[in-house]
Amino acid sequence: MNRDEVCPPHNVCLYDRARAELSGITEVESFHDEGIQLIAPFGEVSIEGENLKIDSFSVETGKICITGKITGVWYYEKNRVTKGGIFSRRAK
Repeated sequence: MNRDEVCPPHNVCLYDRARAELSGITEVESFHDEGIQLIAPFGEVSIEGENLKIDSFSVETGKICITGKITGVWYYEKNRVTKGGIFSRRAK
């Protein structure tokens, strides 16, 4: 079994820290104007920033477009056990 059968391709394109396009996303776990937490088959992706908005998200294709001032993109392992919200995860 190859990687693509287990985990669909994942890409992140960041344009001038004002727009991010991600693929391979299965779910939006939480979002507010300073953080968006996404779920993918390989784990979690957290986007941090200011005035963040989800412009589009397709469950069928796994593509999401986020705009605002993007200050960070963080990855977390699939089986990681954490407590607290999106920002407490980064502090550990």
